[in-house]
Amino acid sequence: MAYQGGNRQDHAFVTIGKDIKEGGYPNLLLLCGEEAYLVKWALDLLVSKTVESAARTIDYTMMDGKESTWNDILNQCETMPMLSSKRVVAVSEFSPAQPKELLDEFLHLPEHTLLIFLQHGPCDRTKKTGLAGLIAATGRIYEFEALEESQLKAFIQKRLKAAGVTVKPSVLSFLISTSGYGERDSSYNLYQLQNDLTKMLAHRTGDELTIEDINACLSETIETNTFAMLDAIGKNRKDEAFRLLHDMIRSGENAYRLLSTIASQMELMLCVKELRQEGRSPLEIKSELGVHELRIKKALAFSEKFSTGELKAILMNIYKVDNQIKTGILDSEMALEMMIAEI
Repeated sequence: MAYQGGNRQDHAFVTIGKDIKEGGYPNLLLLCGEEAYLVKWALDLLVSKTVESAARTIDYTMMDGKESTWNDILNQCETMPMLSSKRVVAVSEFSPAQPKELLDEFLHLPEHTLLIFLQHGPCDRTKKTGLAGLIAATGRIYEFEALEESQLKAFIQKRLKAAGVTVKPSVLSFLISTSGYGERDSSYNLYQLQNDLTKMLAHRTGDELTIEDINACLSETIETNTFAMLDAIGKNRKDEAFRLLHDMIRSGENAYRLLSTIASQMELMLCVKELRQEGRSPLEIKSELGVHELRIKKALAFSEKFSTGELKAILMNIYKVDNQIKTGILDSEMALEMMIAEI
């Protein structure tokens, strides 16, 4: 998502890159969104383009917004830069005590200062007295959402190319699909992907990244394990599905969370299949459900293995198992095993 008023088809990392190149941004910014990696990247880019490297410790200040008042921030903003074109003041997770009073302050920030607020997660521009609403009225917001598939591929390929490593398109698709990136409620993000790529590069033995490298180094999450288990079921590999289930249980995964994740995956698959049968395109399905395109692609592929009636029956069985666990009729592990056996 780009800043308010910009081309919303462009991701924020594209928009801010253009704005920095053209010098077309105000001296009050909010960098926010679920991709903390990109928020940090944007901050570093702004600082590098604004502050002389020799004066970084003097002309750049990073402040903790939870421990800072507006007066603390303003004092930093009013300090003149020593060697740089502007002084950069970055403030993380700031929640103003009296936000209404900041509107006029924002309008009269010193010209020699670039004030950047950082916020983890989405920002609410609709609340006019909130920080995001105030900045939207006077400055600019860049919200860094999860990357789309093509952007994610470019992110990975750029890092592999820098290391002199190639990857086949099928292996790249396997990496993205297996990682769980873009899954609802998944904690897997670009920071983890960057770390996993570093491990894969260290693990490889040749100049090409392989599926074996990915399987050996990719961080596991409940979402990725759950989908792998469902994929094994769809391919009629019940032994593999049981192994994955027991691995998750032995690792201490909560039965209710595990069942909730399975239900969420199956509900999406049913919705996607029904919408597809209505003639909707993947793009239309993505727009209708508000789900990342990678999840749509996974759900479409899986749902082809079952009829609508079969998916509904599986879901009813999941709800039944949930009730059996909660009422103590069955042990959670036994209930989950029976559920897999009956799919």
